[in-house]
Amino acid sequence: MIRTMRVVTVLLVLGSSVLLTPLAAAQDVGETVVKRGLIKEDVYAAGENVTIDGEVLGDVVVAGGEVNINGKVSADVIAAGGQVQISADIGDDVRVAGGQLTVNASIGDDLIAAGGEVTVGPDTTVKGRTWLAGGDIEVAGRLGRELKVAGGSISISARVDGDVELMGDSIRVEAAADIRGDLVYRSDDEIYIDEKANITGSVVRKPMLYDEEVSHGGGVVMSILSIFVSVMLLAYLFPVFLGNSVESLRTRTGKSLLLGLVGGCSHCFRNRCAPAKAGSDRCLVAPGAGGGAGGVADYPRGPDPGSRRTALVPVVDRRIGCRRAGAV
Repeated sequence: MIRTMRVVTVLLVLGSSVLLTPLAAAQDVGETVVKRGLIKEDVYAAGENVTIDGEVLGDVVVAGGEVNINGKVSADVIAAGGQVQISADIGDDVRVAGGQLTVNASIGDDLIAAGGEVTVGPDTTVKGRTWLAGGDIEVAGRLGRELKVAGGSISISARVDGDVELMGDSIRVEAAADIRGDLVYRSDDEIYIDEKANITGSVVRKPMLYDEEVSHGGGVVMSILSIFVSVMLLAYLFPVFLGNSVESLRTRTGKSLLLGLVGGCSHCFRNRCAPAKAGSDRCLVAPGAGGGAGGVADYPRGPDPGSRRTALVPVVDRRIGCRRAGAV
């Protein structure tokens, strides 16, 4: 996706400027942040509770324990938090990561979301692509192009005007589903397709991908990881609040893709480092993180009752834990 590099570049510039200069007027940090009315500039905000309830003529970049985005946003939305709810009219892309994600929005281009629980509600319309990853995923609404989902439990009841690719432990295509293209799925179990569901194309089952095959797993994994570039920069901008939201993911949901994609290791956020790759036990540590000089740190997985040959979807499973070597 062409816009991915543009957004990443903007965030890199933003991160550098904030580290070197004081916060500008459009950047709000506090326990509770509320933005209302007409805002004629980009919004950058972080707090325990963040609410955007107005019309924003620009981008919205937010992080918090609880995030609510309502009203109208003319450009992109990038959000990270323990609980994130988006019910706005979004002009461009939405990229969101967190513990519990709920989207009931009109989105002008792509929706990319990763979370412990991901719900795309019936009032949602997406004109671009929809790429989702998480533990429990429910998808409704009307999706204008392709749908790609990787998760533990997946339920589809949306209209999709394109092809659908699903990978999960449990996959259900409900009666309300209207798929106007091919359905390709990967699972160790048989898919459930309600007899009332409409699928105009072929239904194809492919083998499950395992973690040694992740590097060849296609664009959806890499695009989901693009969220984490944004999240890592949010961690630099707002380390306290994002650290709290990561802890919130652990205690309030008990499962989180946000933790799972970095091997279940919250230290990768609290110590400001990025995952080396999806499901990896190693993190790329930023210079100065935890007093170190940067580089690669090993974060061994905790006890895992499953096989060491863990499938891609169970990599984000709630069973997998992680502890920093030598940490308390």
